[in-house]
Amino acid sequence: MKLQGTRVVFLSTCNSASGTSPIQEAVDSLAEAFLTAGVETVIAFLWPVADQSAAEISKEFYSKLVTPGTRPSVALAHVKKHFKKQDDNYYWSSYTALACYGTDKPLRDLIQ
Repeated sequence: MKLQGTRVVFLSTCNSASGTSPIQEAVDSLAEAFLTAGVETVIAFLWPVADQSAAEISKEFYSKLVTPGTRPSVALAHVKKHFKKQDDNYYWSSYTALACYGTDKPLRDLIQ
């Protein structure tokens, strides 16, 4: 799978930033598979999150991301700050931004 030039992938599935991958010899997680394929930033979950919370956080994330020049990691930081004020940290702290900035090479080329 080649996804060079893809700015962001939002994996709205439980444990997508951790755990084992179906391709165990190649990558450690679903998020790493997307980075290896060339995606610049992957937003993923470290543990399960309720569907309603995930929907609210995703909606807020994309509303921040549409601002020109906003990096996905910055949009996620704004969302976490917003939800930190009103929710239990269990729901918003599961999200993480994984990225390979500063290079035009996919992750697979950097780790070989």
